[in-house]
Amino acid sequence: WDSIRSIKAADDAKNQTTPLLILQGERDYQVMADPEFKTWKETLAHRSDVTYKLYPKLNHFFTEGEGAMSKPDE
Repeated sequence: WDSIRSIKAADDAKNQTTPLLILQGERDYQVMADPEFKTWKETLAHRSDVTYKLYPKLNHFFTEGEGAMSKPDE
């Protein structure tokens, strides 16, 4: 787990040369859209080949649900 914490994926993507598609479920409690989605956009703001899609009803597994945040039993 400690090695995973040190990964900064958005920073790593700064110098990639292939187009990127960033997808995020807004109800994801494991990788929360706020602040993660915003971080990706800010970090890669200099790139014109990145597409962002935020899905308001989807959780970590891109499964639709209700309410502001998903729960572990989903």
